[in-house]
Amino acid sequence: MITQVKVDGLYQIRQSGATLDRVGSRFGITREGVRHQLTKHYGSTRIQDLLTAAELVCLTGYTYRYIVKLKRRGVIQPAMVVGRGRTLWKPETIATIITYIDRHGCPVCHGPVPSDRLVYCSRQCYLEAHRYKNQPEEARRRHNQRVKRWMAQHPERAKQIEQRKQRRQQAKRSLQRYQTAEYVIWRKCLIPLGTVVVRVLDYNWAGGRVKVEWGEQVLEVPFGCVKRIVKEAVATKY
Repeated sequence: MITQVKVDGLYQIRQSGATLDRVGSRFGITREGVRHQLTKHYGSTRIQDLLTAAELVCLTGYTYRYIVKLKRRGVIQPAMVVGRGRTLWKPETIATIITYIDRHGCPVCHGPVPSDRLVYCSRQCYLEAHRYKNQPEEARRRHNQRVKRWMAQHPERAKQIEQRKQRRQQAKRSLQRYQTAEYVIWRKCLIPLGTVVVRVLDYNWAGGRVKVEWGEQVLEVPFGCVKRIVKEAVATKY
């Protein structure tokens, strides 16, 4: 016999973000028993009327990849993260996404961007934005000559531009090395110990923190908590 006090406890722990299995293990019942009691007394097992990532994709009509892109840009943020990086979203997130899409259209024609595209609304706008890459060889040669004349006339500005270019290239190569390697959490932080972080997105040497991708969640952890996995070289017989 499950009392009303026990049912209220089931509901409160469920609303805190715990899974049905964890709630059931806390009270000594199965997950189906938890589902039955919550549905019987509260009508649903949903957490605070929040939406899962799959429901958000279906309601907005955009792909999951686009939702993740908006989250990384800081346009939207999940209301709760449960389980192993599983995100839950507020219903207001749908209006936020629609408003953002209406304000940030195609950078070429300023029209709406379809759900199967990320930046440009069509192939024609993409080619227009990358017009220089698709120019014939003669047009590229004339453009390079104009650039060389300008750099000869403005040596100080050209030097500054070249230095910025080198810094960006160096930062890009360094970031690529971090993103292609595998890392493990070996000190206590927001991510459990021993978790293999497959991808490092960014790092901040001044702040001593690194941005990692863990499941569907992007977190910043101290740089000392992340350790690179060194793979042993395989000896080759000749």
